[in-house]
Order: sequence, then C-alpha cells, then structure tokens
Amino acid sequence: MINRKLVSIVPTQMKHISEREMEPAVRSRDLSGYFSTVYTIHPFATEDRVVRLDDRNIVYEFSVKPLHLPAWLNWLDYLISQVRLIGSLYGLIKRENISAIKAHDPYMIGLDGLILSVLTRRPMVVFVLSNYDLGHKATGQLGFAPFRYRWVEKIIERVVFKSADMVWGGNGNNKQYAISNGASPEKCRTVRTIGICDHHFQAHALNPGLRHEMGLKDEKVLLYVGRLSPEKYPQDVIRCAAFLSSLGEEFRLLIAGDGVMAGELNQLVGRHGIADKVMFLGFRPQAEVRELFSIADVVLSPLTGSSLVEAALAGKSIVAYDVEWHREIIRHEYSGLLVKYRDHEALARATLTLLQDTELAARLGRNVRDLAIEMFSTEQTQQAERKCFEELFQG
Repeated sequence: MINRKLVSIVPTQMKHISEREMEPAVRSRDLSGYFSTVYTIHPFATEDRVVRLDDRNIVYEFSVKPLHLPAWLNWLDYLISQVRLIGSLYGLIKRENISAIKAHDPYMIGLDGLILSVLTRRPMVVFVLSNYDLGHKATGQLGFAPFRYRWVEKIIERVVFKSADMVWGGNGNNKQYAISNGASPEKCRTVRTIGICDHHFQAHALNPGLRHEMGLKDEKVLLYVGRLSPEKYPQDVIRCAAFLSSLGEEFRLLIAGDGVMAGELNQLVGRHGIADKVMFLGFRPQAEVRELFSIADVVLSPLTGSSLVEAALAGKSIVAYDVEWHREIIRHEYSGLLVKYRDHEALARATLTLLQDTELAARLGRNVRDLAIEMFSTEQTQQAERKCFEELFQG
C-alpha cells in the first residue's frame, strides 16, 4: 500500500467548521483512504491547538499573536505568524514525508504553499473556490487584508498561479478565473469538491408541522440561504420581494443566513413596507436548512455556491442570476431559470412564472436534482480528486 500524505492549508478554523456541521467534509479529504494521513492547516485561528478528527485526519491550528503595534504596522503580526507557520510546516513536511501540498486560495495561503513547495520540493495544488475579482468589485474588500492594495494581491495571485504544479477550480468559472490570471491551461482542472454534507443527497422528508411552527398559512414560500454579505447580493432578494408585493402576490420570503448586511437588509425591508412578508431566520444548522428547503416553493440565488447545490439536491425550483458559475448547474428552462445579472425585476418575474406554473417548477426541480447528484456526489468528486493527484504524482 502506498503511504501518501497531504498537507492542506485552508483559511478557516474548527469553531466555524463545527458551527456549520462541516466536520464530515474535513474528514473526507483523505479521499476514502487514498491518503494515509491528511494534515489540515488553519493558519489564522484564535489559538494554537491540534485536533485529531480520526485516524487519517489531523487538524493543526495556528494563531496570529498580536504585537499591539500601530494600525499601519498590523501587517507585521501576520508576517511573523507566517514565518512561524512556515517553520512549523517545513518540519512537519520533512518529518512525515508529506507527498503534496494543497493551498485553498491564491493569496497568503497560496504564498505559504508556494514557499513550502520550493523549500521542500513537494508538488503544490492551488484550489480556487471563488471569482475573486467579482467579489472585490462587489465589496471593495481584499482577499487578504494585510496586503493593503488589490494590485499587490494581483501580483501575488499571478505568481502563485504561474508557479503551482496544478490549479483546481471548484467549478468551470473558477478554473477560467485562474487561467485568466496567469495559470497555464494545461495545469488547470475542474474539481467540484465544495463540502456538501452527505445528508443533502438523501431524499428529503417533509416536516408537516414546520409551516405552522413558523406562522405560515397558505401563502407561497420563497427562500434565500446564504451569507448576508455584499458579494452575495442579498439586497436584490429584498427588492425582488418588494416588486412581487407591488404586483399583489401573497408570499413569505424566508432568509436563512447571517452576515454584515443583516441590519441594512432589515432597514431595506422597512423602507419597502414588506416587513409582514419577510422573515429573517439568522444562521440555521444544516438539519434545519434541509427542512426549510422542504417547504420552499422557489429558491432565489443572486450569487450562491454550496447553498445553490443544496437547493438543487433538495429538488427545488430555482431562479438565479446568470453570473459566475450558475449556468453550469442552472440550465435555463431545463434545471431552473436564469435571469440577467443584478436585474431584480427579472428575478421577480421569473419567480412569478414558477409560482404560477407548478408543473414547470416540479420538472425543473427534478432535473436540477439529477444534475446536482451527477456533478457533486462524493463518489464523483473523490474520483476526480484522485485522478488529479495521480497526474500530479506522475509529474
């Protein structure tokens, strides 16, 4: 048996993984035993610790220890923490004879991975899970704030993409993003591993009492699941609901998620006079999200990732903006309805179509579930990853 080992550097921490019930996704990184050990590294945690998830998956968390410097020198905290991180990981890679390094973004994580790859002569994969330019355009925020300027990030991104042994896009759009920013097309692959929990692939049982518990009567239910942050455009969901209300439609919009825009969205609901039609549910555990999907008539996706896949696996009729990766799973009038990007009235009119044509909605829901299973099943995604790693190791 080949003793393969992987270091996977990921910009999150265990407390967020636990809150979102994503431990199974972390455990799956060993690809059903393809790797004998996977060391998942969280470089920006709140404390240093080691968490052993099972015999094949170990998580190392490293904290950024503040030096209480002036604000303009905050980058030194990160620089010192990254030097400490690289030193620790260099020792781990050498001691454990690590086979490959995987970095989950092209910025600080990617730079760490590249430095380690050069120092240890191990191959590196960069995993791209976002169209970072689109996110920056929506929010003005950097992928890694201590870099201070977007042009600095773009230089680092290009160096990381050009230097990586392989680049994976979480979807076709993300792969094309990498190619457009310096990655060699020959090195790029699409690998749709985005951490969907297995229970989303199972048939959804209805909770007959849920509508009553939530104070819902006979009105139709619209659902948005996702972060309440600018790059997801949740404000367009509110404007869509306001437009539907102006047409005299009876419905309730459920918004499941949290984020920096929560207060702003509440105010927007008030300005549009639709407080009686909108329910902010906050963050909801995965089991509750499944139940919410079960009562939804239409799911709205201005720009979503894993929650769009979860809605598809629930067999829901979906209306989405034609942006980023959406058209890879939402094929217009086959597995959902696509509308012009940032056109909330078009979002509303397409939603109205599905509310009025239940046969069409049901057909789209069946088709999108079949597509989602085909694209995102654990068997399919792990097979794709194993194939890519075999290519990587064969050079």
